Amino acid sequence: MCELTGTTQVDGGEQVAKIGRTTGLTHGVVTAIELDGLLVDFGPGLGTLAFDGQIEVEGTGADAFSAGGDSGSLVYLIEETSAVGLLFAGSTGGGSAGQGLTFLNPIQEVLTRLDVSLFARDDGAQPAAPDRHRGEGAGP
Repeated sequence: MCELTGTTQVDGGEQVAKIGRTTGLTHGVVTAIELDGLLVDFGPGLGTLAFDGQIEVEGTGADAFSAGGDSGSLVYLIEETSAVGLLFAGSTGGGSAGQGLTFLNPIQEVLTRLDVSLFARDDGAQPAAPDRHRGEGAGP
């Protein structure tokens, strides 16, 4: 198990990975940065929304980098284990192998807008398990 070392921006061509609920551990490559005008259909209620400044990733394995249910996965650089982005959308087609494309919100933008930071330990110890009875750290 790797431990994140921080956050970083990408220039394109970097090797990345993520662990998703649906697809598990997958690997990919950053194929576009600062992608503007990305249209994502969120269905009835929200409709189609446009996003600017996004990151595009294409899977490097036999399967797609992501699938439905992987949204919210943290994508990180393999070599540095630095967080790159938060997975929020994908397609089932497109890309050089036709496996689909995955789209990320740049992680620093997400952290800034939410006014939060990533938890990092510098002593090598693992964080304590959340106390589920008090609701701290409770997740989905």
